[in-house]
Amino acid sequence: MKRKKSSFLSVCLIAVAVLLLPGTAAMAYPVQMSDGVGTDGGGMFGVWNANTNEFLFDTFCLEKNEYINFTQHYDYTIDVWAIQGGVAGGNPDPISEDTAFLYNAFRTDALALLGMDVTSEADVTAFQYAIWLLENEVTSIPTAYNPKAQAYLGLADAANWEDIGNVRVLNLTYKDARGNTMLAQSMLTLLPVPEPSILILLGLGIFGVGVASRKVKK
Repeated sequence: MKRKKSSFLSVCLIAVAVLLLPGTAAMAYPVQMSDGVGTDGGGMFGVWNANTNEFLFDTFCLEKNEYINFTQHYDYTIDVWAIQGGVAGGNPDPISEDTAFLYNAFRTDALALLGMDVTSEADVTAFQYAIWLLENEVTSIPTAYNPKAQAYLGLADAANWEDIGNVRVLNLTYKDARGNTMLAQSMLTLLPVPEPSILILLGLGIFGVGVASRKVKK
């Protein structure tokens, strides 16, 4: 009986670990978008929990020809790619490592890491154009935003990220009048960092697997 209890505990903890592994994640609650600093049809946009009206984070769009409605609630998935791919991407359309670096730096400390004033329309719009250029949504950047955008691109190139880290794509969807799922826009987001208590549980789960294995061998 003790052996069965130990194995059951291990299975439960493994299940927790699997649920927390990075990858496609389904919607937990609907979200709503708000307009922020920036112009030319891009970000910065605010993401809110539509159920609680709690502000979650700021983001930027990945695609140039997809749109959002600020009065609508959206479902979403969290993926490593944009769906449909906008102007020039495939379906799905993986984000670039440079885009991931820029958004991670923005969320970490935009001023210190990017020299980006998030209250400046020029800085924010230049940042959006840098992302669009990296994602092949535009082939050039307007003169007014080009110097700052090139500075962001230079930082991304120097960082030389080889993967996308914990940066992911928030693919926003809604239901049309016929109940079909429609894509609104693909935004940037970050995976949450697990709480220390969760990491301890995962460690116990791995330890439990080892203990159960040894007992079975005996």
